[in-house]
Amino acid sequence: MKCHNSIKQLGKFQLVDIPPAPRGVPQIEVTFDIDANGIVHVSAKDRATGKEQSITITGQSSLDQDKSIK
Repeated sequence: MKCHNSIKQLGKFQLVDIPPAPRGVPQIEVTFDIDANGIVHVSAKDRATGKEQSITITGQSSLDQDKSIK
């Protein structure tokens, strides 16, 4: 695996208002989905509270072909 020195941030979101829990206890379900057009859908859900947040990353923030995740 080749390592690149630079990281390109494609998007950002926060899962907020999650109550404090002991280390290792919080259960966050994270889902990544990349469709045929290269659109990335990311969602995160706190299993205890049901709070959920998601983001869709379209072509405007796409990776260069040679920097894609392999």
